[in-house]
Amino acid sequence: MDKLLTSKEVCEILGIKLNTLRKWTSIGKLPVIRLSGKGGPVRWRARDIQSFIDGCYVPEDPIHGRDAY
Repeated sequence: MDKLLTSKEVCEILGIKLNTLRKWTSIGKLPVIRLSGKGGPVRWRARDIQSFIDGCYVPEDPIHGRDAY
């Protein structure tokens, strides 16, 4: 079973504020698990957060020292 993370844990991992997490969740950028239906507590799967982080990786351009894209 995958570890479920609280909003505080996700914010710390991603280095974002709670408002950003709420927005990203509402627009579907981060999948969420609702524990008690609408309005109830929510959690995020650790593997989903890791996949999000992995998908955000942009290699650095060795010539210019900036993002390659």
